Amino acid sequence: MYVIRDLLYALRLLKKTPKFTALTIIVLCGGLAVSLFTFAFLYTFTSKPLPIEDQGTLYRASLLWHSEKFGENRYLEAYEAARLREHATVFSEHGLWQNKTVSVSLGNNQLIVEAASTTPDIFKISRTQPLLGRTLEDSDSQRSSAPVAVISYAIWQGQFGGDPEVIGKTFYVSGETTEVVGVMPQGYRFPISHQLWLPMPAQILNPVILDREKVEFFGRLKPGVSLEQAQAQFFSITSQAFYSRAEKLPKGIELVRADMDLYQRFDVDNPMRLTVFVLNVVAFFILLLAAINIGNLLFARAIQRSKESAIRTAIGAPHWRLVAQLMWEGVLITLAGTALAVVLVAWLLNFIDSYFHTLMGNELPFWYRWELDTTVFMAAVVFALFTIFVASFLPAYKAARQDFNMVLRDGTRGAQSISIGRLSRFLLVTQIATITLIMVLGTVISFKVNKATDLELGYDYDKLYFAIAELPLHNYPTDEKRALFFERMQRQLSEDAAFSDAGIRFSFKRLPVALSGVDYKTDADKPKATVYTVIGSTEFMGPKLLAGRRLDSRDRKDGAKTAMVSQSMAHRLWGNDSPLGKQLQVTLDEELATVTVVGVVSDITNNPLEKPALYDELYLAGYQFPQARGTIFFKRAVDAAVAEDRFFRILNSNDSQLNIVAIEDWEMETSATAKMVATFRDTVIMSGLFALILAMTGIYGLTAFSVEKRAQEVGVRRALGATDKDIIMLFIKQSSKLLLAGLLIGGGLSSLMLVAVSSVLALTTLAYVSIFAAVLLSLVLVVLVAVIVPSRKAVYMQPSEALRCE
Repeated sequence: MYVIRDLLYALRLLKKTPKFTALTIIVLCGGLAVSLFTFAFLYTFTSKPLPIEDQGTLYRASLLWHSEKFGENRYLEAYEAARLREHATVFSEHGLWQNKTVSVSLGNNQLIVEAASTTPDIFKISRTQPLLGRTLEDSDSQRSSAPVAVISYAIWQGQFGGDPEVIGKTFYVSGETTEVVGVMPQGYRFPISHQLWLPMPAQILNPVILDREKVEFFGRLKPGVSLEQAQAQFFSITSQAFYSRAEKLPKGIELVRADMDLYQRFDVDNPMRLTVFVLNVVAFFILLLAAINIGNLLFARAIQRSKESAIRTAIGAPHWRLVAQLMWEGVLITLAGTALAVVLVAWLLNFIDSYFHTLMGNELPFWYRWELDTTVFMAAVVFALFTIFVASFLPAYKAARQDFNMVLRDGTRGAQSISIGRLSRFLLVTQIATITLIMVLGTVISFKVNKATDLELGYDYDKLYFAIAELPLHNYPTDEKRALFFERMQRQLSEDAAFSDAGIRFSFKRLPVALSGVDYKTDADKPKATVYTVIGSTEFMGPKLLAGRRLDSRDRKDGAKTAMVSQSMAHRLWGNDSPLGKQLQVTLDEELATVTVVGVVSDITNNPLEKPALYDELYLAGYQFPQARGTIFFKRAVDAAVAEDRFFRILNSNDSQLNIVAIEDWEMETSATAKMVATFRDTVIMSGLFALILAMTGIYGLTAFSVEKRAQEVGVRRALGATDKDIIMLFIKQSSKLLLAGLLIGGGLSSLMLVAVSSVLALTTLAYVSIFAAVLLSLVLVVLVAVIVPSRKAVYMQPSEALRCE
């Protein structure tokens, strides 16, 4: 009965002040929506459960390696994977797959799709039965077996027109006649975003000791097996297999550790996790800011009802009842704000899901679905409870702890000044510290993300494609064979009418580079450069020749070692001197090579977030330093579908069994990525602006409330002869101390967080100083306005009127 009566009373109070009610609900809805949307958006990227049965037991695993040439890379080779499948006991079931990009054609219909060359376990482990036909079987991997495939629902509908008699029919997969043996249900794209499933060849399932084919491993842990136990056994088995053949492999490769995580979190690296953490912290503080603002407004209303509360206490109302009565306004406002926020976030998530899937098509992982699911809804409940505690319970509890005897005796004169003053100062410092943290982190994130949206990496993306090819070492054991294959591909693509030009690039990590004639104590003292080796021209794809000549067919294996350097590297190493004819030393394949600079090209980078100091590039001749893994760049001169078809025809004429890891339309990929990043940037900026508005109104409200409660003091000071300027300066001086405290706390927390995520959000020292200075100046102006405006109103009040003020 008491609850219903108090609830109805709170509703009447809110109804009497519709503007106040609407404002507080809108503010709270904004804070909750920002926090909830940020959580839901990032949670989908990092932790969203797979939409398959028993997803919590499904893990992916691989090995982290360190190579002198390529730095740290994560991969698992078929030889170690075969030993793992033989000896692992921590998995109840496990399987392998390889990514392949293939052309699928039936009649005039051609499609480039992501295929998984996989073990038959994949369908059982993903707990999915085919819609038609059967899944893959062990016998399908035998060399004597005819090529077969399981197709996706989309291919069945698009290529075969949904033919119910599709089982047993044939189509072409990268030029090879292949029989359809099964159709998977709609939406099935396991393991990542695949649409075609092919049997993994026997030579990969049973590799010889020199094979270095890379595979992906996944499996379900047995009940009672911890992640640490599984990781330890995984590393033990694979490391034994590796060291048993290490002497026969290229030198300079070290096994670092095993990586294992839940399936959907496996590709979320530490920088991404740090970024997610920072963004969620910013979103939380925006919610805290909104809750503090609402709490302050409700506390002010509670203070205005002090006499009413005092009378209730005098006639016997218990303390808990008084707190409950004062809380109901905040509870109702929070519930209304939460409901609106949930509706708004549900709409935003639906929009983002549709927008991103339209941009990226089938390239997003199959579990990336932005929606208001159970986890997001429960997060909304937690956020609402937190808001009720901060914005409703704490103000009500504080207001109910007043000395009501003094209130009844003296009104508000002296009864609340000390307590309210202390609380107002605490809230003001908290507001300043919170907005300092939000503005610093938000500005840094916006700066980095905005830089990424430019995507000015030095490339010419127009009609530019790239394909990644990895040559199996058992078929291409020597440098000569690898160089011959890539040279033939480059020449045939360049000569074909479907392409305007083509080139091959092999990528290395950043390597130490020594200037000839300079003595370095250690490699750490040497300048570093990103090293590429190239076959063919790179002019068509971006790096433009600025001086000298390009690397070409003159730079053969048995010729003098030559190189091109980027403009930034030339300036850094030789200043205004010409680098042409200068010599550098770099170690590749355990061989110290002395190369002569014959050309200078424009700068490029593969990461827009890199510092300019990392833009140095060194280009060597691909004929002299060929690798097994190369990127084939080409510019199409015809329709995309025709160009893709011609590419695969040329590829198949050279090696029909070669695995193309990926083929991408870089122009389309870059455009889609830029739009996704721009959406993210705009979200961060809008959230920051909303937080700034919250802070401005909150700081003004707190300061105005504090000045208003000191109206009697202002009247006394004026009656004793204090000037208006003296009184205003007094308020400014007192607020300056609070401003300094808030800035120190917020700046300190911001600095600690920026240090923790420096690998992701690193900026120049000048940029950091500029950001902190801008935040400092902004908050100083906000606090000055928040102090001066209510102070001027107070000093304009007549002393006699101020002395009577309650």
